[in-house]
Amino acid sequence: MDDLEMETATGGYAEGITRSARKAQLRGARQVLAVKQGSHVTVPTTVFNGHEGSHFTSPYNDPLVIELKVASTVVRRIFIDTRSSVDIIIWDCSKKVKYPGREIFPLVHPILGFGGKKLNSAGIIPLPLRFGDKAKARNLEVDFLVVDVPAADNVILGRPILHKGKAVIASYLLQLQFDMDDKSVCKLQVDQRIAWECYLISIRPLVDRSVESRPIGPPPSDKKQRTVVPPLAEPLVIHTLPLPDPERPCPKVVNGIEEISLDKGRPD
Repeated sequence: MDDLEMETATGGYAEGITRSARKAQLRGARQVLAVKQGSHVTVPTTVFNGHEGSHFTSPYNDPLVIELKVASTVVRRIFIDTRSSVDIIIWDCSKKVKYPGREIFPLVHPILGFGGKKLNSAGIIPLPLRFGDKAKARNLEVDFLVVDVPAADNVILGRPILHKGKAVIASYLLQLQFDMDDKSVCKLQVDQRIAWECYLISIRPLVDRSVESRPIGPPPSDKKQRTVVPPLAEPLVIHTLPLPDPERPCPKVVNGIEEISLDKGRPD
């Protein structure tokens, strides 16, 4: 029996914004093994040790949620999603980010989210993004996809910007290491409080919906007719076992117990 093949789901502008760009990307993917390899890719040297997670609240199963500077605004609740082929900024967050002179470019093809649902996208806006602080930083230009959906996260960083910044993720250590502008490596630690905040915001609609659907007041009466057992035609008399006569002597064990074989052919 032949093995089944399953391709990964992708989309967005990672393969190109225009149709011709996506076709060129597809042709390049088919010919990648037939052409000469390009320049060598430099990889930063990252080190993870056992002392990184000593300050965590354990046990934990928190997502990678960080805080970065987008344009001139510090944005909280930025979710790191390695499954996403696009970098997303929520519409409400894009309106609060202050960066004059940037406009939203319309998107010509639809964006499909998880489960195949179509997302309402206003277009693409290029914005500067800074990993780290002023002393140790990596400044990058990001083409954000503006999406108008309710979400607990303000920004979702996908594979395009993570690969551009040569980011290496340690999910267990809740840590992100990236290549800085001076080619050194900087560490960015996840704040568990921000991750918990996103979780509480995401489940709040479910909690509110549960409270609204809960009935107020006494429970409704059961309108179903119950089966009534008719009375007996004659009284039911329960006879008890006779009590033993205290004057009657009872057999007692004398000089231990003696085993008696009832069948000599079968002594057991």
